[in-house]
Amino acid sequence: MAENITAQVIRESFTRYNIRIVIKYSIILCKSATGMQNNLFTALGEHATSIKTIRKSRIISSEGRFDMSNKSRSGRSLTACGDAVVAAVMTFLAGDRRKSCEEITENLLMSKSSIHKFLADKLNKKKMFYK
Repeated sequence: MAENITAQVIRESFTRYNIRIVIKYSIILCKSATGMQNNLFTALGEHATSIKTIRKSRIISSEGRFDMSNKSRSGRSLTACGDAVVAAVMTFLAGDRRKSCEEITENLLMSKSSIHKFLADKLNKKKMFYK
């Protein structure tokens, strides 16, 4: 019983990086993608990587790219509407609730469209009337 609990804990503790290293090791041993997937499924069960991902890893390795880390990507950061931003906007609006989006944009260095979306979605603030 203790062996099953330990094996389950180990299966769940595998990260993507660990699985990539196992795939890299299997490529060195010249195993087929199907053989790798079968071995991973036997060892990790539902946590195993798909055959499509293994095939992609084999192609990348055959091109000479062996780096296991993810490359940073461009785009909007995940912290653009995080707790720190919520607190900053709330603090900024605490003094005067009638501040414009332009004023918020200038002080918090966020885009005007992000401020509009943020106020409407996160803080439930909408323009009550139009001029």
